[in-house]
Amino acid sequence: MEGHERKINVEQQLYIMSKKTETYERKAIFAELKEFCHIAKDDGFIEVVEWKNGDGWDVTIDNRVFSLTHGELTAINTLTNLL
Repeated sequence: MEGHERKINVEQQLYIMSKKTETYERKAIFAELKEFCHIAKDDGFIEVVEWKNGDGWDVTIDNRVFSLTHGELTAINTLTNLL
């Protein structure tokens, strides 16, 4: 929830500190869905986030989230073009 801090207890902090963690930046892009889809809701959106390893993307469209590899996206584009 925006504006609410998640509090973790000491046991959770020690567990997190005992694990190897990594902080990194990811490529992401966001757009209003109306720019691409005439039946989208006024508040509809799409966000695409590239995986850290570059092998695919996490895609969020409104409340739906799914992942695609390069090959899966190629298959979708190829098959929709053949329809």
